[in-house]
Amino acid sequence: MGPDGRLWAGAESAGLSLYDADHNRFQPINARYAGPAHRRLARLLSQASVVALAAGPGGQLWVGTERNGLFALRFDGQRRLVALRRVPQPGPQPGLAYHAAALALDADGRLWVGTMGAGLRCLDTRIPAGAGDLAAALAGAPNVRALHLDRRGDLWVGTDRQVLWVASAQRRAPGPLVAKALPTPYADIQSVLLDSFGRLWVGTTYGLHLWEAAAATGTELPLRLDHYSQFLPVDNDPNSINSERVHQVFEDRNQVLWLAASAGGLNKVDLRQKPFHNLQRQGALAG
Repeated sequence: MGPDGRLWAGAESAGLSLYDADHNRFQPINARYAGPAHRRLARLLSQASVVALAAGPGGQLWVGTERNGLFALRFDGQRRLVALRRVPQPGPQPGLAYHAAALALDADGRLWVGTMGAGLRCLDTRIPAGAGDLAAALAGAPNVRALHLDRRGDLWVGTDRQVLWVASAQRRAPGPLVAKALPTPYADIQSVLLDSFGRLWVGTTYGLHLWEAAAATGTELPLRLDHYSQFLPVDNDPNSINSERVHQVFEDRNQVLWLAASAGGLNKVDLRQKPFHNLQRQGALAG
């Protein structure tokens, strides 16, 4: 959901769609939707596997894809596509395709882009279209699978097996980022989220992981490193998580945590109640 209330959806090998409330359907952003100047790229986007979205002010939308890199789009107030471009591959071969796995747009207009193979990159969206570059932002982590900007402005980075924390002040400082790592290694990280109570949730291919909140100093990890839990499925227990593979974690405005799991559908957690092992299974989604 963008700041203008528009609902976007990305799909595997089916590109990007915009929800049309007037007709209760999703409208594909394809060559037919685009004007002549953008039809070639719109056709490419319509066949791409979309894995990440980030919406900004003024009708801006960034779309991360599995093999076709990062797309930058802009729509006017009537939902017409007025700009579309591909952001070049970082590095010495800008024409090559790349995997833009995760996106996070901060309040300063910088788009953080997690890539597979080229690490964490940063794009200044305030620079006119076509002039921005995906600058390297963090050394030592070639694969960035998940990104989360919390309410304090801290940046959480999920690599293959580690979660890294970048304090808000450090993120705004010039030069490469300096990150602190959580001590526990994980199976392939899929999602990272700091909830409204300050607890960190990490979805992986082997369970859901939880760190309890600590005081936020701005210089040390705001987590209690000695208070850690892992959630895995338990046979014949309707209150356990229903799959060990947790791909997405989302907190709604009612402080309910939603967990999207492969082969298991949805789980939800009321963050105002404990113990957290009383997860509510929602079952597999039809279709």
